[in-house]
Amino acid sequence: MERGDFDPRSAALATELTSGTLRYRLRLDYIIAKFIPRTLDSLDPEVRNVLRLGTYQIGFTRIPEYAACSSSVDLMKRIGLHRAAGFVNGVLRNIARGMDSVEYPDPDRDPVSWISVTESHPAWMVRWSMKRLGFEETLAWCRANNQRPEPTLRVNRLIAEPSDFDPGDFTPCRYAPDGLIYRGGGNPADREEYRMGHYTIQSEASQLVTLAGGAEPGWKMMDGCAGRGGKATYLAELSGDRGEILAVDPYEDKLRALQAQCRRLGLRSIHTIVSDLQELDAIPGSRDLVLLDVPCSGLGTIGREADARWHKTPEMLSELPPLQGQLLDAGAQWVRSGGYLVYTTCSVAPEENERVVENFLSLSGEFAYAETAPTLPGWSRGQMHLLPHVHGTDGAFAAVLRRR
Repeated sequence: MERGDFDPRSAALATELTSGTLRYRLRLDYIIAKFIPRTLDSLDPEVRNVLRLGTYQIGFTRIPEYAACSSSVDLMKRIGLHRAAGFVNGVLRNIARGMDSVEYPDPDRDPVSWISVTESHPAWMVRWSMKRLGFEETLAWCRANNQRPEPTLRVNRLIAEPSDFDPGDFTPCRYAPDGLIYRGGGNPADREEYRMGHYTIQSEASQLVTLAGGAEPGWKMMDGCAGRGGKATYLAELSGDRGEILAVDPYEDKLRALQAQCRRLGLRSIHTIVSDLQELDAIPGSRDLVLLDVPCSGLGTIGREADARWHKTPEMLSELPPLQGQLLDAGAQWVRSGGYLVYTTCSVAPEENERVVENFLSLSGEFAYAETAPTLPGWSRGQMHLLPHVHGTDGAFAAVLRRR
């Protein structure tokens, strides 16, 4: 069955159940393990996942317990595991009766395990955060990551204004001047306004880091890690589509998606090149602004991407910074005297953020922090730190540097 086969309410429920089950997987597994006679890993993957889904419905939604049990049994039968249906039914009914009595790790004796289990984050991630932020702020960060994210949009000011949109379906973002939160139900990409190019789906944090460097009509710019072009198209809009933007990415399919976005938004100032930035012959000093949204751990977006936290490893925080530094070096070659270099990630890790920039500055000698965006949230001395538990956005980082 395709997504389009669901009515909007059913699609929203399916999304909530799937995302919630993935997000709370560790806590669900902890609960289930208390009510089965063997280890969770010994169960068939299908049985394990149906138990997770049923437990999530019982503990985290308003779905009646009998309905959660019944639908789980029906699901087991639909996937051909009739023999396990009775087992699933019995376990879920026991969980419904005994969930409130489950004992979690003691927060005083083992705060890492307590946060890890109750807020469903990998233990290494909690331990890493507590070394930086302490107990209270780590708990707040994890809880913020478990909030249901709302779709956010960026108004294309070349053809629309935020006031043009129905306030019942669209409300202003807290910080981004062109940002709207979509509360109209369904997929905002299915609406006529989207097809007409009136807006782009883009997180508020992504909008803010693009704003950090600014963009002016007539500027020559580069997006050195362009991807599908969320930031490149915003630069085009900010410059009135009267500049020149070189969008570079090694993946041709992503740049084709960017080109399709340009057609939808009516943008003509973006030119694409399929290449790794480090392999592209630089034209030294040719750009007024170079933006680098470098590959990173994505620790700032684990709230938006429900299962992302389970695919992160602590090794990322040591393996990625060398590449990030190399991309920063490559992008810097393109910046003219007095021009701007914007380094950004969707991470909250100092290892990938300020430490990479500080290392670059210590070796370069040609760049310094620029005070371009003091009114943006989380801004201080040429850097912007966006934190989910502080700003209510995805986590993100931007450093704006200027060539002397």
